Amino acid sequence: MNPIFCTYFDEAFLDRGITLIESLKRHHPGTRPAVLCCDAVVGPALAECFGDGVRLVSLGELETAFPALLAVRDSRSRWEYLLTCRCHFVAWLLREGDAEGGLICLDGDFYCFGPLDSEGWGDVAITPHRFSTGLEGSERYGVFNAGFTFFRPSAHSQSIVRSWCERCLERCSIDPEAGSYTDQTYLNDWAGQTGVTVLDHRGINAAPWNLADSDVVLRGSVVTVDRDPLLLFHFHGLREVVPGSFLAGLPAYRAQWTPVLREAVYTPYLAHVLATRERLGMPASTLRLLPIDLPEDADPALKMVCQLATLYERAQQNLQEKDATILELSQACDERLRKVERLRADLFRTQRTSAGFWWRKLTGARP
Repeated sequence: MNPIFCTYFDEAFLDRGITLIESLKRHHPGTRPAVLCCDAVVGPALAECFGDGVRLVSLGELETAFPALLAVRDSRSRWEYLLTCRCHFVAWLLREGDAEGGLICLDGDFYCFGPLDSEGWGDVAITPHRFSTGLEGSERYGVFNAGFTFFRPSAHSQSIVRSWCERCLERCSIDPEAGSYTDQTYLNDWAGQTGVTVLDHRGINAAPWNLADSDVVLRGSVVTVDRDPLLLFHFHGLREVVPGSFLAGLPAYRAQWTPVLREAVYTPYLAHVLATRERLGMPASTLRLLPIDLPEDADPALKMVCQLATLYERAQQNLQEKDATILELSQACDERLRKVERLRADLFRTQRTSAGFWWRKLTGARP
Protein backbone atom coordinates (compact mmCIF):
# COMPACT_ATOMS: atom_id res chain seq x y z
CA MET A 1 0.00 0.00 0.00
CA ASN A 2 1.58 3.26 -1.13
CA PRO A 3 1.80 6.09 1.40
CA ILE A 4 1.69 9.77 0.54
CA PHE A 5 4.50 12.11 1.52
CA CYS A 6 4.87 15.54 3.04
CA THR A 7 7.89 17.72 3.72
CA TYR A 8 8.75 21.32 4.52
CA PHE A 9 11.62 23.66 3.60
CA ASP A 10 12.56 27.21 2.72
CA GLU A 11 14.69 28.76 -0.04
CA ALA A 12 17.93 27.62 1.63
CA PHE A 13 16.87 23.99 1.09
CA LEU A 14 15.10 24.48 -2.24
CA ASP A 15 17.62 22.48 -4.29
CA ARG A 16 17.61 19.60 -1.79
CA GLY A 17 13.83 19.73 -1.41
CA ILE A 18 13.28 19.44 -5.16
CA THR A 19 15.81 16.60 -5.27
CA LEU A 20 13.92 14.78 -2.51
CA ILE A 21 10.59 15.19 -4.33
CA GLU A 22 12.04 13.89 -7.59
CA SER A 23 13.48 10.85 -5.82
CA LEU A 24 10.08 10.12 -4.24
CA LYS A 25 8.35 10.41 -7.61
CA ARG A 26 10.94 8.11 -9.22
CA HIS A 27 10.15 5.28 -6.82
CA HIS A 28 6.47 6.09 -6.22
CA PRO A 29 5.04 7.04 -9.64
CA GLY A 30 1.94 9.18 -9.38
CA THR A 31 2.65 10.36 -5.84
CA ARG A 32 1.74 13.99 -5.13
CA PRO A 33 3.78 15.14 -2.12
CA ALA A 34 2.47 17.94 0.07
CA VAL A 35 4.98 20.69 0.82
CA LEU A 36 4.80 23.30 3.55
CA CYS A 37 6.39 26.28 1.81
CA CYS A 38 8.32 28.09 4.53
CA ASP A 39 8.89 31.30 2.58
CA ALA A 40 7.62 33.14 -0.49
CA VAL A 41 10.24 31.65 -2.85
CA VAL A 42 9.47 27.94 -2.49
CA GLY A 43 5.88 27.87 -3.76
CA PRO A 44 6.44 29.50 -7.17
CA ALA A 45 9.63 27.49 -7.73
CA LEU A 46 7.88 24.18 -7.03
CA ALA A 47 4.87 25.15 -9.15
CA GLU A 48 7.22 25.80 -12.06
CA CYS A 49 9.06 22.49 -11.54
CA PHE A 50 6.12 20.18 -10.87
CA GLY A 51 2.90 21.97 -11.78
CA ASP A 52 0.02 20.07 -10.18
CA GLY A 53 2.37 17.23 -9.25
CA VAL A 54 2.85 18.68 -5.76
CA ARG A 55 0.42 20.11 -3.27
CA LEU A 56 1.60 23.48 -1.97
CA VAL A 57 0.63 24.87 1.43
CA SER A 58 1.88 28.23 2.68
CA LEU A 59 2.74 29.11 6.27
CA GLY A 60 -0.08 31.64 6.15
CA GLU A 61 -2.63 28.94 5.28
CA LEU A 62 -1.40 26.76 8.12
CA GLU A 63 -1.55 29.67 10.57
CA THR A 64 -5.11 30.40 9.49
CA ALA A 65 -6.06 26.77 10.16
CA PHE A 66 -4.24 26.81 13.53
CA PRO A 67 -4.38 30.36 14.97
CA ALA A 68 -2.56 29.20 18.13
CA LEU A 69 0.63 29.16 16.06
CA LEU A 70 0.56 32.94 15.78
CA ALA A 71 0.59 33.27 19.57
CA VAL A 72 4.02 31.60 19.81
CA ARG A 73 5.62 32.71 16.54
CA ASP A 74 7.39 35.82 17.80
CA SER A 75 8.73 34.18 20.96
CA ARG A 76 10.64 31.44 19.10
CA SER A 77 13.59 31.23 16.79
CA ARG A 78 12.75 30.55 13.15
CA TRP A 79 13.92 26.94 13.47
CA GLU A 80 11.90 26.34 16.63
CA TYR A 81 8.85 27.87 15.01
CA LEU A 82 9.10 25.77 11.83
CA LEU A 83 9.36 22.62 13.93
CA THR A 84 6.30 23.75 15.88
CA CYS A 85 4.55 24.03 12.52
CA ARG A 86 5.62 20.55 11.38
CA CYS A 87 3.27 18.61 13.67
CA HIS A 88 0.42 21.00 12.81
CA PHE A 89 1.04 20.36 9.11
CA VAL A 90 0.73 16.62 9.78
CA ALA A 91 -2.45 17.22 11.81
CA TRP A 92 -3.98 19.22 8.96
CA LEU A 93 -3.21 16.56 6.33
CA LEU A 94 -4.54 13.76 8.54
CA ARG A 95 -7.71 15.70 9.24
CA GLU A 96 -8.54 15.70 5.54
CA GLY A 97 -8.48 11.89 5.56
CA ASP A 98 -7.14 11.32 2.03
CA ALA A 99 -4.05 9.35 3.10
CA GLU A 100 -5.47 5.83 3.18
CA GLY A 101 -2.02 4.31 2.67
CA GLY A 102 -0.62 6.52 5.41
CA LEU A 103 1.31 9.77 5.55
CA ILE A 104 5.12 9.91 5.74
CA CYS A 105 6.59 13.20 6.91
CA LEU A 106 10.24 13.77 5.96
CA ASP A 107 12.85 16.42 6.57
CA GLY A 108 14.04 18.16 3.43
CA ASP A 109 17.50 16.53 3.56
CA PHE A 110 16.26 12.98 2.89
CA TYR A 111 16.65 11.08 -0.36
CA CYS A 112 14.64 8.08 -1.52
CA PHE A 113 16.63 5.11 -2.87
CA GLY A 114 13.75 2.63 -3.18
CA PRO A 115 9.97 2.18 -2.83
CA LEU A 116 8.38 2.10 0.61
CA ASP A 117 5.49 -0.14 1.62
CA SER A 118 3.62 0.94 4.76
CA GLU A 119 1.74 -2.35 5.16
CA GLY A 120 2.00 -3.52 8.77
CA TRP A 121 3.25 -0.21 10.15
CA GLY A 122 0.25 0.27 12.44
CA ASP A 123 -1.31 3.67 13.14
CA VAL A 124 2.02 5.39 13.83
CA ALA A 125 5.59 4.39 12.94
CA ILE A 126 8.86 5.93 14.13
CA THR A 127 12.55 5.10 13.74
CA PRO A 128 15.16 5.11 16.51
CA HIS A 129 18.36 7.04 15.96
CA ARG A 130 20.28 3.81 16.61
CA PHE A 131 23.28 5.83 17.71
CA SER A 132 26.59 4.14 17.03
CA THR A 133 28.87 2.97 19.85
CA GLY A 134 30.36 5.96 21.63
CA LEU A 135 27.41 8.23 20.84
CA GLU A 136 25.17 7.06 23.68
CA GLY A 137 25.15 10.54 25.20
CA SER A 138 23.41 11.80 22.07
CA GLU A 139 20.16 10.24 23.26
CA ARG A 140 19.53 13.50 25.12
CA TYR A 141 18.44 14.73 21.68
CA GLY A 142 15.78 12.01 21.63
CA VAL A 143 15.74 8.24 21.29
CA PHE A 144 13.81 8.61 18.02
CA ASN A 145 14.45 10.84 15.03
CA ALA A 146 11.58 13.13 14.04
CA GLY A 147 12.96 13.54 10.51
CA PHE A 148 10.86 10.48 9.60
CA THR A 149 7.39 9.87 11.00
CA PHE A 150 4.47 7.85 9.65
CA PHE A 151 0.76 8.23 10.44
CA ARG A 152 -2.22 6.27 9.18
CA PRO A 153 -5.53 8.15 9.48
CA SER A 154 -7.29 6.86 12.58
CA ALA A 155 -8.71 8.18 15.83
CA HIS A 156 -5.60 6.91 17.63
CA SER A 157 -3.03 8.54 15.33
CA GLN A 158 -4.96 11.81 15.38
CA SER A 159 -4.99 11.70 19.17
CA ILE A 160 -1.20 11.27 19.25
CA VAL A 161 -0.66 14.10 16.77
CA ARG A 162 -3.09 16.37 18.64
CA SER A 163 -1.12 15.81 21.85
CA TRP A 164 2.13 16.41 19.92
CA CYS A 165 0.80 19.76 18.72
CA GLU A 166 -0.33 20.79 22.20
CA ARG A 167 3.05 19.96 23.73
CA CYS A 168 4.92 21.77 20.96
CA LEU A 169 2.81 24.88 21.52
CA GLU A 170 3.79 24.73 25.18
CA ARG A 171 7.47 24.18 24.46
CA CYS A 172 9.58 23.51 21.38
CA SER A 173 13.01 24.67 22.53
CA ILE A 174 16.56 23.52 21.87
CA ASP A 175 17.59 22.59 25.42
CA PRO A 176 18.74 18.95 25.45
CA GLU A 177 20.35 19.28 28.87
CA ALA A 178 16.87 19.98 30.27
CA GLY A 179 15.40 17.03 28.37
CA SER A 180 13.87 19.12 25.59
CA TYR A 181 14.95 19.09 21.96
CA THR A 182 12.39 20.82 19.76
CA ASP A 183 9.50 18.53 18.79
CA GLN A 184 11.72 15.44 18.74
CA THR A 185 11.99 14.37 22.39
CA TYR A 186 8.19 14.05 22.58
CA LEU A 187 8.47 10.95 20.37
CA ASN A 188 10.08 9.13 23.33
CA ASP A 189 6.62 8.84 24.92
CA TRP A 190 5.07 7.20 21.85
CA ALA A 191 7.03 3.96 21.99
CA GLY A 192 5.10 1.19 23.71
CA GLN A 193 1.70 2.69 22.98
CA THR A 194 -0.86 0.52 21.24
CA GLY A 195 -0.73 1.00 17.49
CA VAL A 196 2.76 2.55 17.47
CA THR A 197 5.41 0.63 15.54
CA VAL A 198 9.13 1.13 16.08
CA LEU A 199 10.59 0.24 12.68
CA ASP A 200 13.63 -2.02 12.77
CA HIS A 201 14.33 -1.69 9.04
CA ARG A 202 17.93 -0.42 8.92
CA GLY A 203 17.48 1.04 5.44
CA ILE A 204 14.82 3.51 6.59
CA ASN A 205 16.34 6.65 8.10
CA ALA A 206 19.92 5.47 7.73
CA ALA A 207 22.02 8.45 8.78
CA PRO A 208 25.57 9.49 9.77
CA TRP A 209 24.90 8.80 13.47
CA ASN A 210 24.18 5.09 12.86
CA LEU A 211 26.71 4.32 10.12
CA ALA A 212 29.70 3.37 12.29
CA ASP A 213 27.98 0.22 13.57
CA SER A 214 26.27 -0.61 10.26
CA ASP A 215 27.38 -2.83 7.42
CA VAL A 216 26.73 -0.78 4.27
CA VAL A 217 27.27 -3.03 1.25
CA LEU A 218 26.50 -2.94 -2.46
CA ARG A 219 24.68 -6.14 -3.47
CA GLY A 220 24.38 -6.07 -7.22
CA SER A 221 22.92 -2.62 -7.87
CA VAL A 222 21.23 -2.32 -4.44
CA VAL A 223 22.84 -0.69 -1.42
CA THR A 224 22.00 -2.57 1.77
CA VAL A 225 22.33 -1.55 5.41
CA ASP A 226 22.75 -4.61 7.65
CA ARG A 227 21.16 -6.62 4.79
CA ASP A 228 18.09 -4.34 4.57
CA PRO A 229 17.81 -2.43 1.24
CA LEU A 230 18.57 1.26 1.57
CA LEU A 231 15.25 3.10 1.07
CA LEU A 232 15.63 6.46 2.82
CA PHE A 233 18.93 8.12 3.69
CA HIS A 234 19.08 11.17 5.95
CA PHE A 235 21.86 13.48 4.71
CA HIS A 236 22.13 15.34 7.99
CA GLY A 237 25.17 17.55 8.61
CA LEU A 238 26.15 17.87 4.94
CA ARG A 239 27.92 21.22 4.45
CA GLU A 240 29.01 22.98 1.26
CA VAL A 241 32.28 24.78 2.02
CA VAL A 242 32.74 26.20 -1.50
CA PRO A 243 30.43 25.75 -4.51
CA GLY A 244 30.31 22.06 -5.37
CA SER A 245 32.64 20.97 -2.54
CA PHE A 246 30.90 19.22 0.34
CA LEU A 247 31.83 18.00 3.80
CA ALA A 248 29.73 15.12 5.13
CA GLY A 249 31.01 15.46 8.70
CA LEU A 250 31.12 11.69 9.22
CA PRO A 251 33.97 11.72 11.80
CA ALA A 252 31.75 13.71 14.15
CA TYR A 253 29.65 10.54 14.34
CA ARG A 254 32.63 8.14 14.45
CA ALA A 255 31.85 7.00 10.91
CA GLN A 256 34.41 6.69 8.13
CA TRP A 257 34.24 6.89 4.37
CA THR A 258 33.90 3.62 2.48
CA PRO A 259 33.79 3.22 -1.32
CA VAL A 260 30.10 2.26 -1.11
CA LEU A 261 29.17 5.29 0.99
CA ARG A 262 31.11 7.63 -1.27
CA GLU A 263 30.21 6.22 -4.68
CA ALA A 264 26.76 4.67 -4.18
CA VAL A 265 25.16 6.93 -1.54
CA TYR A 266 26.63 10.43 -1.28
CA THR A 267 27.84 10.95 -4.85
CA PRO A 268 24.52 10.07 -6.60
CA TYR A 269 22.63 12.31 -4.18
CA LEU A 270 24.91 15.31 -4.58
CA ALA A 271 25.09 14.86 -8.35
CA HIS A 272 21.28 15.04 -8.36
CA VAL A 273 21.38 18.18 -6.16
CA LEU A 274 23.85 19.91 -8.52
CA ALA A 275 21.74 18.92 -11.56
CA THR A 276 18.71 20.43 -9.82
CA ARG A 277 20.63 23.67 -9.31
CA GLU A 278 21.48 23.89 -13.00
CA ARG A 279 17.78 23.51 -13.88
CA LEU A 280 17.03 26.33 -11.44
CA GLY A 281 19.50 28.54 -13.33
CA MET A 282 22.18 28.44 -10.66
CA PRO A 283 25.88 28.32 -11.71
CA ALA A 284 27.26 24.88 -12.53
CA SER A 285 29.76 23.35 -10.07
CA THR A 286 32.14 20.41 -10.08
CA LEU A 287 31.18 17.87 -7.43
CA ARG A 288 33.80 17.13 -4.77
CA LEU A 289 33.37 15.20 -1.55
CA LEU A 290 36.00 16.51 0.84
CA PRO A 291 38.59 15.74 1.96
CA ILE A 292 40.18 14.34 -1.22
CA ASP A 293 43.73 13.69 -2.36
CA LEU A 294 44.85 16.22 -4.94
CA PRO A 295 47.79 16.19 -7.35
CA GLU A 296 50.71 18.49 -6.63
CA ASP A 297 49.77 20.84 -9.49
CA ALA A 298 46.16 21.31 -8.28
CA ASP A 299 44.74 24.78 -7.82
CA PRO A 300 46.26 26.28 -4.61
CA ALA A 301 42.88 27.57 -3.43
CA LEU A 302 41.35 24.10 -3.79
CA LYS A 303 44.30 22.54 -1.97
CA MET A 304 43.79 24.99 0.89
CA VAL A 305 40.08 24.12 1.06
CA CYS A 306 40.96 20.41 1.24
CA GLN A 307 43.49 21.05 3.99
CA LEU A 308 40.93 23.03 5.96
CA ALA A 309 38.36 20.26 5.41
CA THR A 310 40.82 17.68 6.78
CA LEU A 311 41.52 19.86 9.82
CA TYR A 312 37.79 20.37 10.36
CA GLU A 313 37.03 16.66 10.29
CA ARG A 314 39.92 15.93 12.66
CA ALA A 315 38.63 18.61 15.02
CA GLN A 316 35.14 17.10 14.87
CA GLN A 317 36.54 13.66 15.67
CA ASN A 318 38.61 15.00 18.57
CA LEU A 319 35.58 16.85 19.91
CA GLN A 320 33.51 13.69 19.74
CA GLU A 321 36.22 11.74 21.56
CA LYS A 322 36.36 14.43 24.25
CA ASP A 323 32.57 14.33 24.54
CA ALA A 324 32.76 10.57 25.04
CA THR A 325 35.46 11.03 27.70
CA ILE A 326 33.38 13.67 29.46
CA LEU A 327 30.38 11.33 29.36
CA GLU A 328 32.44 8.50 30.88
CA LEU A 329 33.72 10.82 33.63
CA SER A 330 30.20 12.05 34.28
CA GLN A 331 28.91 8.49 34.56
CA ALA A 332 31.79 7.59 36.92
CA CYS A 333 30.99 10.64 39.07
CA ASP A 334 27.32 9.68 39.15
CA GLU A 335 28.24 6.17 40.29
CA ARG A 336 30.48 7.53 43.04
CA LEU A 337 27.76 9.91 44.18
CA ARG A 338 25.35 6.98 44.36
CA LYS A 339 27.91 5.09 46.48
CA VAL A 340 28.24 8.11 48.79
CA GLU A 341 24.45 8.25 49.14
CA ARG A 342 24.34 4.53 49.96
CA LEU A 343 27.12 4.93 52.55
CA ARG A 344 25.35 7.94 54.04
CA ALA A 345 22.10 5.96 54.30
CA ASP A 346 23.94 3.01 55.91
CA LEU A 347 25.65 5.36 58.38
CA PHE A 348 22.33 6.99 59.25
CA ARG A 349 20.73 3.59 59.89
CA THR A 350 23.71 2.57 62.05
CA GLN A 351 23.58 5.78 64.06
CA ARG A 352 19.84 5.44 64.52
CA THR A 353 20.19 1.83 65.68
CA SER A 354 23.05 2.75 68.03
CA ALA A 355 21.13 5.68 69.49
CA GLY A 356 18.12 3.45 70.06
CA PHE A 357 20.27 0.89 71.83
CA TRP A 358 21.75 3.39 74.29
CA TRP A 359 18.36 5.03 74.86
CA ARG A 360 16.90 1.71 75.84
CA LYS A 361 19.88 0.99 78.11
CA LEU A 362 19.47 4.32 79.90
CA THR A 363 15.68 4.30 80.21
CA GLY A 364 15.01 0.61 80.51
CA ALA A 365 12.58 0.92 77.58
CA ARG A 366 11.70 -2.31 75.86
CA PRO A 367 12.44 -2.62 72.15
